[in-house]
Amino acid sequence: MSYNLIIFGYILIGIGVTGILYNYILYNLLLTIWVRFSGKNIKKDKSFKPDITIIISAHNEANLIEKSVESIFKSSYPLEKINVLIGSDGSNDGTYQICQMLADKYGRIKVYDFPRGGKNATLNKLTPLVENDLICFMDADIILQKDTIAKIISNYSDPEVGAVISPMIYSENPTGENAGHKGEKMYQSFESKTKYLESQVFSTVNSLGAFYSVRKELYKLLPNDKICDDYTPLLDVNIAKKRVIYDTNTYVIEFRKKSLKNEIGRRARVTSGGLESIYHARELFSFKHFRTAFFIFSHKLLRYFTPFLLLSIILGSLLNYGNGIIFDYTLYVILVFTGLALLGYIFDKVKLKVPFMQFPTYFIAMNYGLFLAFYLFFTNKSESKW
Repeated sequence: MSYNLIIFGYILIGIGVTGILYNYILYNLLLTIWVRFSGKNIKKDKSFKPDITIIISAHNEANLIEKSVESIFKSSYPLEKINVLIGSDGSNDGTYQICQMLADKYGRIKVYDFPRGGKNATLNKLTPLVENDLICFMDADIILQKDTIAKIISNYSDPEVGAVISPMIYSENPTGENAGHKGEKMYQSFESKTKYLESQVFSTVNSLGAFYSVRKELYKLLPNDKICDDYTPLLDVNIAKKRVIYDTNTYVIEFRKKSLKNEIGRRARVTSGGLESIYHARELFSFKHFRTAFFIFSHKLLRYFTPFLLLSIILGSLLNYGNGIIFDYTLYVILVFTGLALLGYIFDKVKLKVPFMQFPTYFIAMNYGLFLAFYLFFTNKSESKW
């Protein structure tokens, strides 16, 4: 075995391991130190209660949307200050009729029945209808807590705040936690910490579109049907050098059922849209936006490239198998982890829960979804319809 090949193997493994460790461990540690020495507090005012508009884009959500809209009107926020715009995106399951019934019941809801065009097109039709300064975007499978709106809006008493994201927790699957459900809960728990730390430094660069808000003056129409509808607006806020805050003082509940197959498809769709959004906002990669560019690279791009970092580790180990303990043991760890993931997948299919196997299964599935996202992005097949 040539000396150069051994060195190349070490380099491949080093790149992969360093990239993954930095993204999943060291970056959060760096942010924790950064917050400690130069974090920026938000000047909240609980009495700040301006008029707001909540926008919901829905496609065939008849089984979910009534419960979601009802939670808006159980809010502690003054109901006379809440306006709701709902766009049915070509629904054919009774979604529009249910929303119209809710509009008749509450009187502060306007419902529109649009032909199928995708979420981005629907939002572009609804946002110009907003007449107040703050817009909240809400998914049709979300339940607000009584104080969610009030706590989110209190951030806007600080003029530096341009957008606010609410954390999300997941309702339990009636049949128990499958690998998709359990894995996404674990992943979002980790993600929440990163978004919180970034927003304490100044502004997070990641989205969570279940329930978020933005100042109307900073919101721009979505440029195409490929970008991520909940990510591009937050990058626009960063471009304007305003803060995107992840407010951990409240939360919303998602009650849609999850499965491993659906999570792979969702990860591919959301990530390809995220790549489109980052490319659209590429002006952020300049010295003028150095901090934001650093956050995007550390948080988003390295995460997206995880499957390629894993491939780098695998290739470096295979090229030098039998030529050193590092290469051999690295390959053994990969094989064991992959074996656990495959067994977890089989157990998930037969609805047999083995908790310690659900994480490897989800991790491999998530990275397969990330890999598919690059295919969608480079073949120009990213799509907002789903």
